[in-house]
Amino acid sequence: MWRGRSFRLPDRAAAEKPGEAGNVIQAGENAQVAARANQGILLYDKLSTKAGSIAQALDSAAQSPADGEHGNDVKQRAYRQIRSLLREQANLLAGGSHADSGEP
Repeated sequence: MWRGRSFRLPDRAAAEKPGEAGNVIQAGENAQVAARANQGILLYDKLSTKAGSIAQALDSAAQSPADGEHGNDVKQRAYRQIRSLLREQANLLAGGSHADSGEP
């Protein structure tokens, strides 16, 4: 129940304090990062359900624990492999080549 309490909004000086410590919200940059992440998720969703290298990596990772491999090792290997495959596919879609994928 509301008891008539009032809340004070911070004044401008108080609102700028986080910026002095380097904690600055960069909305434009954050929006770009979010858009790239969303594109990666959409690409993964599309490619993980189709026959191809990503589906093969997922199938292999699913079988590995049954073959006696430790679950965390399987997960880490699958993440690295799938991340590399997604970068490669994104690069190809952007007009690059396999060699330009940025992977060592």
